[in-house]
Amino acid sequence: MSGVDELPFEFQVRPLAATDSLVNVLAVLNRASAARHYPILVPQIEDDVRAAIAGGSCFVAVHRALCIGVVTYHRETRWIRSAYLRQLHVGVIRHIAVDPIAQRRGVGTMLLSCAEETARIDGAGELAIVIPDAAVEIIDFFERREYRLVEETDATQPLFSSVIYSKWLGS
Repeated sequence: MSGVDELPFEFQVRPLAATDSLVNVLAVLNRASAARHYPILVPQIEDDVRAAIAGGSCFVAVHRALCIGVVTYHRETRWIRSAYLRQLHVGVIRHIAVDPIAQRRGVGTMLLSCAEETARIDGAGELAIVIPDAAVEIIDFFERREYRLVEETDATQPLFSSVIYSKWLGS
């Protein structure tokens, strides 16, 4: 991935295309998880990503034809054990990741903005995400963007404990 470190850093965020490789999307998810030292989240498998995309939306961030970030949005969720996420007005971010060499360049913020706008268009009043409770940097990222803690959950057990953060999207 040479060239990502160069300035100016230009990228585009667009919907995942049928011609895009899920292998590249998986690689970004796995590199981002590994870099944050959450090996329990690695590896994401292609079936998980396909399920997150099916019935939802997926956006990719691309730099020089390389996938450097991904976000998936869903109105329904597999976190059945969470009463909060089962509410009809809540949309859910299933995945959000930025390749470590492209972080701190606005990519995550742009991906999150696309997910928020998609949720608004979809009629969601809130947008939520499930985050491992030990992922302090990720929690800080969402708190800086007006997301608030709404639930502590063991819905992800036995893998790890999680917190659910949400942002009100209404006017």
